[in-house]
Amino acid sequence: MELTAKQQKLKDAYVKARGYWKAWTEGLLRINPDFLDTYARYGGYAAQNGPLSELMCEFIYIALDGSATHLFDSGLRMHMNMALERGATSQQIMEVLQLGVAQRLFHRTEPRWRTPADPPSTEARYWSCRDPPGTADGSSHWHPCLFDRSAVAGLRHGNQQHSHRSLIGRATDTLQREGAIRRRVTMHAVLRGFLVAMIGILLAGDALAQKKYDPGASDTEIKIGNVVPYSGPASAYGVIGKVEAAYFRMINEQGGINGRKINFISYDDAYSPPKTFEQARRLVESDEVLLIFSPQGTPTNSAIQKYLNNKKVPHLFISSGATKWDDPKNFPWSMGHGPTYRTEGTILAKYVMTTQPDAKVAILYQNDDFGKDFTKSFIEGLGEKRGMVIAQSAYEVSEPTIDSHIVNLRSSGATVLVSFATPKFAAQSIRRVAELGWKPLHIVMSQSTSIGAVLSPAGIDNSQNLVSATYFKDVTDPQWKDDVGMKRYLAFLDKYMPGVDKTDSILMLGYGKAQTLEHVLRESGDNLTRENVMKQAASLQGVESHVLLPGITINTSPTNYSPIDQLYMMQFRGDRWVLFGELMQGGRRKQ
Repeated sequence: MELTAKQQKLKDAYVKARGYWKAWTEGLLRINPDFLDTYARYGGYAAQNGPLSELMCEFIYIALDGSATHLFDSGLRMHMNMALERGATSQQIMEVLQLGVAQRLFHRTEPRWRTPADPPSTEARYWSCRDPPGTADGSSHWHPCLFDRSAVAGLRHGNQQHSHRSLIGRATDTLQREGAIRRRVTMHAVLRGFLVAMIGILLAGDALAQKKYDPGASDTEIKIGNVVPYSGPASAYGVIGKVEAAYFRMINEQGGINGRKINFISYDDAYSPPKTFEQARRLVESDEVLLIFSPQGTPTNSAIQKYLNNKKVPHLFISSGATKWDDPKNFPWSMGHGPTYRTEGTILAKYVMTTQPDAKVAILYQNDDFGKDFTKSFIEGLGEKRGMVIAQSAYEVSEPTIDSHIVNLRSSGATVLVSFATPKFAAQSIRRVAELGWKPLHIVMSQSTSIGAVLSPAGIDNSQNLVSATYFKDVTDPQWKDDVGMKRYLAFLDKYMPGVDKTDSILMLGYGKAQTLEHVLRESGDNLTRENVMKQAASLQGVESHVLLPGITINTSPTNYSPIDQLYMMQFRGDRWVLFGELMQGGRRKQ
């Protein structure tokens, strides 16, 4: 019997966290998936939420699985691999093993001592872990250790024939042989050795998990740069920078990220591409930030994309759904966050074709990269029915009003109006459509659905029956009143942004992205290089957020820079948005 979607998600998360899947976990998953989920969370809580980095935890797991009480070869193999994946070197792993040897953690308490005069050939090439007291004739004695001396020597002297994987294979092969001749273990001695070895590992932290920093990171601070339009035609998005600043202020009050405080530096670019470039360059070259986070807008980010990629500075969680941010092959340092315009445009096109198969469609769009990308994605999503689009009108952000554009589109005889407009112009379009008495099916993009910033200025009555798509929970929807994530989000607003309009869904954009960046930085541990931060950003699997709708998680990979690619449809009724239909999947950029 195939697994349900929930069971498959739990299995994927379990394997990612632990690196294995057994018959007993499969059975438990099928019988009681909730129990397995609880067990997994409980078992991994200390490692995931404690003060130690992921790499340090892997070192401890290596010591545990190689100990005389475990001799767990598959576990040792797995954690050696995971340590390497988290940036460990073979020398660091050997230091963990050597600490265990020195403290008798890997020592059999009743070895059969042999003299060098007659060593068994199968054991002759293994290190002597600990010599026993000298005998009456003064001869030296030895006994085998778990780790292949030739492999260790090769690693120490740079012999390329002994790779990381060779070390793991040789160590675990020997561990299996040792398991066949286990002896009684004095638990007191082993525990004593384990505690001393763990103390040694922790005290040797600098050697085992050496801290690595690029500009913008240190033992005490992480500098994050941000550019957002606090003024100008897209100033409604300025609140994103404010909520992100408040979020990191909260994080700092809670002790920071891995002991480091966040220095969030945010500048206004007035939604002007030349100004965006100037501010980004200032952040990188003068302020020396570790990364650029959540800059707003498609044309503005287009102005800095090549510069940041040439400088190899992470350009993370861009506040724009342009398809170009999902291009790791050509721009490996730039990544979006929300659904791309291709994803959303495809989903909206599917909705129109399903519900209005004979519709005549008019499109209002902003005359820049953002508007053109959205319009192109929507039309491509119509496929063979692209002839449904009978009229298009592009406005400039410098225009004080778009009334004339709405009048022209109405005259086309369109029965569906799709607005790919930023909040200020979306509000104008909603109001003008109502004033003209025009009754099309009016669809607005997800980033222009804020009740506080768009619908209230346009008029709540004028906004009835609007249709859009979303991936966020709605604070006005009573179904979330007891939701844990929503409670935490509202508590955050009460404490750190008192008096703010909670119905402004743009706040959630900033909160969700800040929460994602926090996750990335925590995963980066003490390796705060730009390369490692980008590696962690491209390794997100099933990451949840307080504000995302159920079923929607954040997922990336080295070939997928589109963290969110699912949406629900919604309609504005009364005083709030109402979700309807199933979770919908959009299209991604062709790599």
